[in-house]
Amino acid sequence: MHLGIDLAPLRAHGGGIPTFARQVLGAILADRPDWSVRGFSWGGWSDPRITAPAGSGQDSLGAMRDARRRARLSGMALSLPLVASARATLRALAFRALPRPPLDLFYAINFVPPAAMDCPVLPVVHDLFHLHAPGKVHPARRRVLAPLAAVARAAPRVQCVSNHTADDVNRLFGVPAGRLDVVYPAVAAEFLTAGDGGPVDALGLERGSYWLAVGMAEPRKNLGLLLEVIERFPDVCPPERPLVLTGASAWNRDGYQAARISRLQAQRRLRHLGFVPPDVLAALYAHCTAFLMPSLHEGFGLPLVEALAAGGRVIAADNSSLPEIAGGHALLLDATDGNSWGEAMRDHARREPAPATIAAARSYAGRFSMQATGRAALASIEAV
Repeated sequence: MHLGIDLAPLRAHGGGIPTFARQVLGAILADRPDWSVRGFSWGGWSDPRITAPAGSGQDSLGAMRDARRRARLSGMALSLPLVASARATLRALAFRALPRPPLDLFYAINFVPPAAMDCPVLPVVHDLFHLHAPGKVHPARRRVLAPLAAVARAAPRVQCVSNHTADDVNRLFGVPAGRLDVVYPAVAAEFLTAGDGGPVDALGLERGSYWLAVGMAEPRKNLGLLLEVIERFPDVCPPERPLVLTGASAWNRDGYQAARISRLQAQRRLRHLGFVPPDVLAALYAHCTAFLMPSLHEGFGLPLVEALAAGGRVIAADNSSLPEIAGGHALLLDATDGNSWGEAMRDHARREPAPATIAAARSYAGRFSMQATGRAALASIEAV
């Protein structure tokens, strides 16, 4: 097997797609050593073997600083459509111009290849939010994903990260269900063994007395709903129980939202930590009052499973893949109903979590294992 991949998602900071890319590449390199694997980057095609990918929990201090820097740069790039568009165009030109090794298959972990291929393509579809709500997706991202329908229809098989996404691909692109493979991302070991509250103490937070939201603050994450709840329910989120945000900033954070964030930060009712390493994130999940995920759409929803694995209680939106991925272990609410979120948060703040409930959720999250992800990804590749 001569397999090609795109190295771009492997070198990105955090997030669901880079995490999934590292997981499946790790399975390929470990379980199929006889395969010839070549990855494309700006310098051409090379051996993609990685020893300590960012976010693995084994990064040095310097690597963590580098990850923070990449997170900031990524957020800045997402706010500049011309920069993002030019970057995608230049990568496509390099992909066409640089010598290409003979390939039996191109594994498009990031939806589509940088340019047209002369071999079969196995695309991985993470979500189709750009079709559900185009105005809430970065213009450059919509342009990059424009070929996805044609790529998926022509592909011998299509990988999807949830049954919800597979149903979307079947319904919106007309790809038969028999050509769709579901490959769930895995939960990293850091979250399955979370428990140490030291990082929470170091941040000056009281264990069990803060709300947590995770992810780049793009429109799809629906941060505005949480800001609305904080403002309308001051007893739910006082300075003694702030909302903690992690993740890089992103595009389309309008001035009004930025002003609300600044005001709430000044009142000590909100803290924005930016990028945090996996061990710190695991501790934040484990010791929060509840993890909040009011997304408008998710293809999988990795932070939800990470929070369950770490022992956190979860309140999430009741749309897209989230009911499927929660598996009955989260409270699901309408992502547009701030009143229901405020009341649910008030109730969670008053009640201690039941140990048996937390243990059942952690056991469930453990099913999203590295081994299961690797087996499913390899089976899909080999079916092609």
